[in-house]
Amino acid sequence: PLQAEKIRNVYNVADELGRKFGKHALHLGSSHPIDTLGRGRRGNPTVREQTRLKGETRRRHLSLPLLHVKT
Repeated sequence: PLQAEKIRNVYNVADELGRKFGKHALHLGSSHPIDTLGRGRRGNPTVREQTRLKGETRRRHLSLPLLHVKT
């Protein structure tokens, strides 16, 4: 199928870029605003950066906002 070929090409290019520039050089563009705008005031870590979810380590920390909502 044509769709599978296109996806395979995307993965091949991503693998090639990872080998050339390192595995953390390529990331999903839709999550870029969260990474750049999610910083605290004056560069201080936000509450979410200081909070670890179950199973997270310092290196495997998800860069997702933490919504404080009463349920």
